[in-house]
Amino acid sequence: MAEWHYIGNYGQIGPIGDAQVRELISVGGITPDTLVWRPGLSDWVRAKDLPELASQFPQPIVPPVPAAPPGYSPAMRPDYAPVSSAPRKSRLAAGVLQLFFPGVGRMYAGHVGMGLAQLIVAVATCGWGAVWSFVDGILILTGSVQTDGEGRPFRD
Repeated sequence: MAEWHYIGNYGQIGPIGDAQVRELISVGGITPDTLVWRPGLSDWVRAKDLPELASQFPQPIVPPVPAAPPGYSPAMRPDYAPVSSAPRKSRLAAGVLQLFFPGVGRMYAGHVGMGLAQLIVAVATCGWGAVWSFVDGILILTGSVQTDGEGRPFRD
């Protein structure tokens, strides 16, 4: 029976016997990267580097790779899979709404947080903050804003 020592959460622990080491491995108290030492070793080593301990650790279960369905060919895979099945948003609608109704165009496009911020700024500044929304509407209409809130390109 060997006298083991290991470095745990509370510092160096030991000596402990083989049975205690096996139990600590089974409950995760000693992991593959835990430093261990016993008489006969010149220095501390990771538990996974000692054959007598490495075999004690549970081996990861790797699921098998599924077989391709009959008749499947990689060429059948579509090049583009939309993020969502929802219809894409119109650039024209988002831009026009943004020009005349501060923040509404951004909310329509799915950028709800930015739209609410623009609406609050416009109301809080008695309309002067609507300049932000107006410029943003122009950017949407000119194509500087490329995607809606879900990352899909606008429909032209």
